[in-house]
Amino acid sequence: RKAPETNAMSLRNLCSTVTTSVIAIAFLFTLPVPSATLSQGLPKLEREQRFCFPAGTYQACGQLNDENGTHGCAQCGRDSVDTQLVNILSIADLSLLASQGSGVYSLLISTDFFQETDVQRAIRAVPSGLIGSVIVAAQPTNLSTAPPDSFSPESTYPNQAYSLYSDNYNWNRAGTGYLDYEYPFNVFQVSQADATWLNYSASRFAQGSTVISMSSNFASYPRFVVESNGETLGCNQTSAQCVDDRTCVPAGGQSIWSAFRKLDNTLPIAALGAPIDSRAFFRENATGAAAELASMAVMLTAMEGFARKAGNSSLTMAVRPVFFAFDAESLGFSGSRRFFHDVNTFNCTASAVIDTSRTNQNYGCDNPYVPFLRFQEFGNVSWDGFLDISNIGGAANDDGLFLHMRNNSYEGSSQLLRSIIQNFMPQNATSTELPPSLIQSVVRYDDSIPSFLMADFNEYFTNMYYHSQYDNVMSLADRVPVLCSLAGKLAETVYEVAFNTTVEGSLTANCSLITEFVNCFGQYTEEDRNCTLADEYFASLASEVDFNNQAEASNFAGQYTPAVLGFTKNNWAVKRDLIYSFMAFHSAIEVTNITCAAQEDCFNVTLEFSNFTSPRHIVPARCIKSLCVVSDTFFHDAYGPGFDLISPKAMIFNVSDQSLPAIAESLVVDDTPQICTRTDDGSTYEVGIFVSGLAVW
Repeated sequence: RKAPETNAMSLRNLCSTVTTSVIAIAFLFTLPVPSATLSQGLPKLEREQRFCFPAGTYQACGQLNDENGTHGCAQCGRDSVDTQLVNILSIADLSLLASQGSGVYSLLISTDFFQETDVQRAIRAVPSGLIGSVIVAAQPTNLSTAPPDSFSPESTYPNQAYSLYSDNYNWNRAGTGYLDYEYPFNVFQVSQADATWLNYSASRFAQGSTVISMSSNFASYPRFVVESNGETLGCNQTSAQCVDDRTCVPAGGQSIWSAFRKLDNTLPIAALGAPIDSRAFFRENATGAAAELASMAVMLTAMEGFARKAGNSSLTMAVRPVFFAFDAESLGFSGSRRFFHDVNTFNCTASAVIDTSRTNQNYGCDNPYVPFLRFQEFGNVSWDGFLDISNIGGAANDDGLFLHMRNNSYEGSSQLLRSIIQNFMPQNATSTELPPSLIQSVVRYDDSIPSFLMADFNEYFTNMYYHSQYDNVMSLADRVPVLCSLAGKLAETVYEVAFNTTVEGSLTANCSLITEFVNCFGQYTEEDRNCTLADEYFASLASEVDFNNQAEASNFAGQYTPAVLGFTKNNWAVKRDLIYSFMAFHSAIEVTNITCAAQEDCFNVTLEFSNFTSPRHIVPARCIKSLCVVSDTFFHDAYGPGFDLISPKAMIFNVSDQSLPAIAESLVVDDTPQICTRTDDGSTYEVGIFVSGLAVW
């Protein structure tokens, strides 16, 4: 008895469907492209098509918190922002955008245009709320693609707020200061191919992607939407406020220091220091090839050359070499400032309880947390000298080096300085101030230490791409012979100082190490990186980590991560772990014949070589090249000395002294900002899709 009713309902539904379909078919002919065929129109009618850029295919600028507030890029108070894509081609486009009274836009803009000062000024002139995000189309960083004559997003005086000097000396003449700007929206970088796809996708719809088509057509359907996702926490907060609210984490990493054989107070020390981090507007671009990477590679190659020569020497050591690889130097000199601050003022209020039956534990202090107290020995030593070799990568040859000193009388008291002058014959810098470099931290700690910087510049940086994406490994393509020569002379200098002798002939550095360090720390892809050093030094531990795949391309310090004695799988830390392993092996107290497949296998060796009654004399053994190696080599926390770490497990910090550097990185909901796109359409178009499908079928 239900059949007639059902049939009548089916008939009504059929009539309704046919009527709607006829309307939809008619509507299809009103599409923006009159010549489009039915199949060509289908992509415009895809319902709720959504695509999110996979991690690693784009980059995002982040936000930093310091003692005074924030700077960088931040999407505050909103987890997701829907925007209309607009292709910005001129200043006039930005002026027209600024005149819009409504709408939220994602600006698609080329790298070279985005970097122009007038463009940055015009972007900041756009009224608040109109810009939902900026998407920068990347240009290849290969120097053969003709980069600008100069570009640096750093200020003219990098780290000026943390300098010994109050003036604003123009060290970085290419500096634009973009790293200190505040961008109240997410700023992304995508490949040129993805930028072309975004522009094409938006242009298929009535909204278009040009400034002329802004606003008026975005309310109609279908439309192409760009989503800027990821709420930034820590907005409008100082670093003290955001660590209290746990909306940020101190920016930094791990410095490494390594005393040749064993540190004690019987010999003066001759120290060499270099930075191991860098910075850029988009942090993934922070290679710092000529600024920092070259300096690190020269120092570590010199260290190996010296150790190789010293291992065959029967001479008595007169001065002990100590090597420092400082992290987070680009962030307020945090690594070097933290180290010397701890040497000078560290006070442990709760010592760690050491259990000699446990293989992985804290051997130092529980409050504030410090895993080892060996660094306190530096408070009892005398210093022959401290050589800073930051910014050495641009030296054309040995004659292109300059010596920066605060006190010209050091030569009479420092054997290291005398040997540097004799072997390198650097020119005396004419600047009246010390450059922004880790040497300032040494002088701040103790200005009686003979300290000097040997660099490739005199009165201002010769690196015209300082802390930009253009300071990449291509800038070192023809530099390996020069850098290797510098490393050889530096190894020779250290040997002469250490053993109070003269090297007959020359000490030859292993040039392949320069190339290895550049590849391991400067290449962006796994194929180009091919870091055989990691295979050699991690050896049996390599099964725990795939360095080539896991190591981040960037040398930006990032968010602080506590050091652990055991091998870490943290992507950021594997580079620092490789530096540690290299330094520990070549300055070793003893390379034992005890084989190992894990760090725990060397615990009994630690027990044998350490004095557990005195935490300052605990020297751990580490598994390097599948052997247990005892070395006076340690990580040291590299975050601003204004912070104290209360709980490493819970990552709880406070700011104990607001007069000291305390730079933090704001956290982002879901870890990182993200770009997504989608196609929105109306109900009529849904029917159109159905009818189009029937027609194509």
